[in-house]
Amino acid sequence: MIGKFVGSMACILVCSWAPLYAQDQSGEGWRFDITPYGWAATQEGVLRIGDQSVKLTSEDYLRKLGWSFSVHAEAQKKEWSILLDALWANRERRGENSLTGSTKSFLGEAGAAYRLSPRLEILGGGRLADVIITISDSVRSLGEGRQTWFDPFVGARWTWPLIPLVGISLRGDVGGFGVGSKFSWNIVAAAGLRLGNFSILLAYRVWDFDYEQGTGADAYEFDMTSHGPGVGLTFHF
Repeated sequence: MIGKFVGSMACILVCSWAPLYAQDQSGEGWRFDITPYGWAATQEGVLRIGDQSVKLTSEDYLRKLGWSFSVHAEAQKKEWSILLDALWANRERRGENSLTGSTKSFLGEAGAAYRLSPRLEILGGGRLADVIITISDSVRSLGEGRQTWFDPFVGARWTWPLIPLVGISLRGDVGGFGVGSKFSWNIVAAAGLRLGNFSILLAYRVWDFDYEQGTGADAYEFDMTSHGPGVGLTFHF
C-alpha cells in the first residue's frame, strides 16, 4: 500500500475543491464554502473477520462501482482555513474466493490549513473512521465486525487558476502512523468552474487505510484502497 502511495504522490500531490478561488477573494472577514458531492468508487484490498477473509480486486472496474456521499465545509480568514469533511459509503463486492465482502463506512475529518503562498497550503488534523465489515457466502453471513479508530494526518494543498472562472486544486495527506491505522493516505484532484456564488466541480479521489486489530477469532482487518470519480457543487458565502 505504501508503494502505491509513493507512486501516486509522484503524479499529483492531492486535491481539495472548495478553495479553488479563495486566494482571489479580498477582505478581512470570514469566507465560507460548503460542498455536497457524490463519488462513484470501487474498492480493492483485503477484508478479514476472525478466520474469514475476502480479497477484492480491481477487475471489472465499471461494474463494481458503488456510490458514496460526502459533505465538505471550509471557513477561511486571511492565511487560515478550518476544514470539515464527512463521508458515508455502503459497498458490497464478491471476492476472488466467491465470498462476498460488504462495508458500511463513515469517515469524519477536522483540520486546519495555513497558506504559505497564494498557491500552496500546509494542513493537518484528524480523521475518524467507523467501519462495519460483513463477510458472507451465497447463503448466510460468516462473520461481522465493527471498529472505530482515529488517525492524525498531515499534508499539503495546491491551487491554480487555469483561465478566468476555471481552476484546479490538488491535495494530499498521510496519516495513521500507528495511532489508529498502521498507515493511511488520501489523494484528491479537482477541476472547478465558478458561476457566481457557486462552483461546479469534477474530481478523482483515492483513499487508503491499513488497519488491523485482534487475533484469531477476534481478528479484524480493513486493508483497503477506495478510488473513483466524483462530482460536487460548492456554495460560496
